[in-house]
Amino acid sequence: MLRKQVNQTRRRGTVLVLFVLLLVVLLGMVGLVLDSGLMMQSSRHSQNVADSASLAAAMELMRGGTPDSARTVALLYARTHNGLSDATITVNIPPTSGPHLGDSRYVEVLIARPHQTVFVQITGVERDQQVRARAVAGYERERRGEGPIVLDPFARPGISVTGGGQLLVNGSVVVNSQGAGVDENNQPVDWEIQQYGLSTGNNATIKVRYLQIVGGVDVVENVQKFDPADPAPLFCRAPISPDPLRWLPTPQPGNISSILDWTRQNTVTVSQGETRTFSPGVYENIQINQGATVYFKPGVYVFSPTKPNQGLTMNGGCTVVAIPDEERAAGVMFYLTGSNYLADKTNPGKWDALDDAQNALDGPLPAAGAVLKPPITEIPLPNPPDPQFGKVDFAKFNCNATNAHVSLQGLKDPNSPFNGMLFFQRRRNTSTASIAGTPGIDVTLDGTIYAKWAQFSLAGGGVYNSVFVVGRIAVSGGATVVINNPGTNFGLANRVFLAE
Repeated sequence: MLRKQVNQTRRRGTVLVLFVLLLVVLLGMVGLVLDSGLMMQSSRHSQNVADSASLAAAMELMRGGTPDSARTVALLYARTHNGLSDATITVNIPPTSGPHLGDSRYVEVLIARPHQTVFVQITGVERDQQVRARAVAGYERERRGEGPIVLDPFARPGISVTGGGQLLVNGSVVVNSQGAGVDENNQPVDWEIQQYGLSTGNNATIKVRYLQIVGGVDVVENVQKFDPADPAPLFCRAPISPDPLRWLPTPQPGNISSILDWTRQNTVTVSQGETRTFSPGVYENIQINQGATVYFKPGVYVFSPTKPNQGLTMNGGCTVVAIPDEERAAGVMFYLTGSNYLADKTNPGKWDALDDAQNALDGPLPAAGAVLKPPITEIPLPNPPDPQFGKVDFAKFNCNATNAHVSLQGLKDPNSPFNGMLFFQRRRNTSTASIAGTPGIDVTLDGTIYAKWAQFSLAGGGVYNSVFVVGRIAVSGGATVVINNPGTNFGLANRVFLAE
């Protein structure tokens, strides 16, 4: 009986020892699972913080900030917005390693964060650990070239689409308007200019590859992807973009070879049933009416009116086509200038040249690579150099074409500074250019359209293989307007992205 009790006591002691040994193993396994999960969570959070901090810093650089201000932004995102007050954060501009080593458009963020384990140290692992994360973000030129470039920072809106229509842009859009609204995250944007930078109405939409705007938009959801596979297209609070055609000279005899007679021709009206072929020259006014057919030979056409409301007008179901001749391929440029273009008979365009973009109209040229940051409170427009400026009438372009056929291509002359230009409106000419018509309109414009401080209005349908460098754009009517970039890339559109 005594031996039996002794054996039972020994067995109970053995179980206790085994329990203690197994408990250590179990706690180690629990610690491994729990602490590994906590470390993974901390690592994911640190990586997310590094990603967002590097993106924020890269965005600051793209907006014209200095490396120091970009570092400040990165640290603000990491420490204040994401609560990593105990982390060691290093911000390198440019990165010190990786494929973007030495590239000042990229930001490298390194995070080392202390982490204490709870259980796993009983297995001999050090309690104090470090979680590390690295991210690199930068900005690069948008691969697709620009379609519309809206230059006027005071345009309100810079782009408007109303009447339930659609603006489809197979390319990038750059808008300088500082008008208020909301950004891509529905957060307020306010440069103290009311409002909006971009507006839509009556279920109108803009579908675009990429759209950057200095100000804000009215409805974020109405700015949509051109292709469902594209990333979100909207980017607000962009820097002010310079005029990419600031270098373009005034059309004058010295840079135009296609005009042989610099005498202004009187008004020409082409009526129904008539056919007329025009040659390059200086015109007071050309009006093309319903049922008329007009052909434009290759070259430059200068429109210098003698009274208000003159220029180039197309009405109704007319046919207007650029055609080749025996020397050149089809391609034209229409220069819409003022009534004083021929004021100096020995020097056509003298006053235009004095107010071009290299001189007083826009102030001095900015330094190479300079970035203008909003808010801009005024555009330096000094007193016009032309003493008769207040009496100048400006040429207009109006195409009120219903069931018309209009096919015009920009100038084709690789030796000309105006190669590829279709419309060039004198920079001081703020007259609205417009294309309107009911569904069925067949208007195809291929080439660059330049009207620096003017509005270009598009109503009805149409396909434009053009870059619009204008003051503002208004799209109205229920039809679809398509703008395809013709391959020009001025490098104004930039996109921020996570590189590593």
